[in-house]
Amino acid sequence: MFKVIGCITTAHDVRLVALAAAVCVLTVSITFYLYDRLPKGRTTSRRAWLAVVGLITGSGVWGVHFISMLAFEPALRMGYEPLITFLSLLIAIPFSGFGFSVAAPDADGRRRVAAGGALVGTGVAVMHFTGMAALRLQGRLSWDLAYVAAAIGLSIAFSIAALAVGRPGGGRLRRLAGGGLLILGICGLHFTAMAALVVRPDPRVSVPPEIISRPVLAGAVSALTCIVLLVSFGMVVVDLRLRRRTFTKLRQAIDAMADGMTISDADHRLVIWNARYAELTGVDEAKLYEGMPYGEILGLIADRSLKLDPAERAAWVAERLELRRAGLSDTEVQMRAGLWLRIKNRPTPGGGMVTACVDITDLKRNAQTLARALREADAASRAKTEFLANITHEIRTPLNGVLGMAQVMALGELSPAQSQRLEVIKQSGEDLLAILNDVLDVTRIEAGKLELEQGEIDAAQLGGELEAGFAAAAAAKPAVRFNVVLAPGVAGPRHGDPVRVKQILDVLVSNALKFTASGEVEVRLVQLGAVDEGLEVTVRDTGVGIPPEVLPQLFEKFTQADGASTRRFGGAGLGLAIARPLAMMMGGRITVESVMDQGTTFTLTLPAPRILPVTETFALDAMSA
Repeated sequence: MFKVIGCITTAHDVRLVALAAAVCVLTVSITFYLYDRLPKGRTTSRRAWLAVVGLITGSGVWGVHFISMLAFEPALRMGYEPLITFLSLLIAIPFSGFGFSVAAPDADGRRRVAAGGALVGTGVAVMHFTGMAALRLQGRLSWDLAYVAAAIGLSIAFSIAALAVGRPGGGRLRRLAGGGLLILGICGLHFTAMAALVVRPDPRVSVPPEIISRPVLAGAVSALTCIVLLVSFGMVVVDLRLRRRTFTKLRQAIDAMADGMTISDADHRLVIWNARYAELTGVDEAKLYEGMPYGEILGLIADRSLKLDPAERAAWVAERLELRRAGLSDTEVQMRAGLWLRIKNRPTPGGGMVTACVDITDLKRNAQTLARALREADAASRAKTEFLANITHEIRTPLNGVLGMAQVMALGELSPAQSQRLEVIKQSGEDLLAILNDVLDVTRIEAGKLELEQGEIDAAQLGGELEAGFAAAAAAKPAVRFNVVLAPGVAGPRHGDPVRVKQILDVLVSNALKFTASGEVEVRLVQLGAVDEGLEVTVRDTGVGIPPEVLPQLFEKFTQADGASTRRFGGAGLGLAIARPLAMMMGGRITVESVMDQGTTFTLTLPAPRILPVTETFALDAMSA
C-alpha cells in the first residue's frame, strides 16, 4: 500500500494524476448513465447502444491510462511504440463492449454478470500492460510479479462488483455505487501495476527515433479524450431530449386519463400526478409538488375527504402507508359524500410505485342494489316456500279424507260401474297426493329443513320392494321386460336412510317404465370397489331417450324433455329435482347417459358401507317369477 502511495506522490506529476482521475470519473459516470438506459429486448438499437458504451468505456480508460503515463516522470528520455500503443486502444474497446453486453439485464443469472465483469476487468488489465509494452526509455524494465497479480485481481474484482451493483434499472444510488467501484478498479490497477514496475537507467539502451514523443502522445490523448467526451455528452443530450419528449407525452396521456394516477419513486416521493387524482381524492392540486412524501399526501386526503380527528387521522395515514409498503395491490376506500375509490398499486422496476385511483361509486351502488334485490328475492322465495308448504299441508288434509271415504265406500256393495268410478277417484287422489308430497319435499329441500334418518339399507330387501312395487306397472306393458339384479357380494345391511334411497329409486324406475314402450328396464345393484366402498344402483332402459339439449337442465324443477312429454306421460317434473339433492345429502351422486331412441341409464352412487361383514353372497337374477 505504501509503495503504491509512494509511486503516486514521487514518480508522478500529481496535477496530471488529478486530471486522469477527473477524466476517469467523467468517463465512468457517462458509461453507467448510458448503461442504465440500455434499450430492452434483443434489438439493433440495443446492440448499437452497447457498442457505444464499449467505445466510450474503452477509449476513456485508454485515455486515463496514457494521461497517467504522461504523469509518470522517470527522468529519462522516453516514448511509445506507435503500433503497440494503437493495439492497446483496440484491445480496450471490444473487451469493454462485450463485457457490458454479457452482463446485460436480460442475462441469465449471476454467472453472466460475473463473466461480463471479468471481461471488462481483464480488458482494462490487458490494455494497461499492452500499453506498458509500448514504452521505450533509456533503461531496463522489470516487474514485481506479486504486485502485477494484485493489480490484475483488483481490476477484475472491482469490475465484477461494479457490474453487479450498477445493473440497469437499479436506481441512481446503485448506478453511482457501480461507477465508483469501476473507478476504484481502474485506478487500483494502474497505480498498483506502476508500483510493480522497476526502472533501471541504462545509457547503453537506445530509444528508437520513430517513437511517439510525450508532446505527440499528449496531443493524441487530448484529441481522443475530447472526441469521446463530445460523443458521450452528445448521447446524454439526445437521451435527455428523448426522455423529456417521452415524459411530455406521458404527462399528456396521464392528464387525459379518466382515472386518477400518481407515480412515486423508491422513497415513496411523488414524481408525476394528474388532475383527476386531485379531483377524486379531494386534494388541492396546487399543494402537490414533485418530491412530496406520500405520507403528506395521505394527510391532505384525510383532512379534506375523511374529516378525521387527529388520533384517527394519524392511525389512518399509518395504516395506508403500511399497506403501501406491504405491496397490497388493490384496496377500497370510502371518501366524502359516499364516493368509493379502488386504489391499485403496481411496483416499477426501479423500486417506485404506480398508483391508480378508480371511481367505483357506481359499482358499489349497483352492488348494493343487487344485494337488496337478492335479499328481496330470497324473502320472496322463503315466502313462496312457506306458502307451498302450508297450502300443500292444507290440501293434503281434505284429500286424505276423500281417499279414506273412497276406501270405506269400496267395502260396500257396488255395481261394476260404481267400482270402476271409485277406482278412478282413488287413483286420481293417490296421484295428487304423490304430487303434493313431491312439492312438500321440494319446499323442505329449498328451506334446508329436510332431514335424513339413519337406518339400515338391505340390498336384497330393496330389490324385492322395487320388484313388488312396480310389478303392476310392468305387467301393464307386456312388451317391456322388468328385471332387478343383485350383483354377487352386494347383499347385507348397510348404513343409510332406506326411505330416501327407496324414494330416489322409485323416481328412476317409474321414469324408466313410463318412457319405455318396448324392450327392457333393468335395475342392477352393485358393490363399489374391491373392498366395500358403497352401493351403486343403475337403472337402464331402452326407451325414447333424452335430447342432448335437455340433459343440462334435467334435474331442475318442473323439467321434462318437452311439453308433449307432460301431456303424453304425465307427471309434474319434480321427481329428478328431488332425487339429486337427496343423493347429495347422503354424500352420493346421480349421473345420466342417454342416446335418443336407444335408451337412458341413470346411476345412483352412495357411500353406504356395510354395518357388519357379510360372508354369504346373494344373487337375484330375476325376481319376476
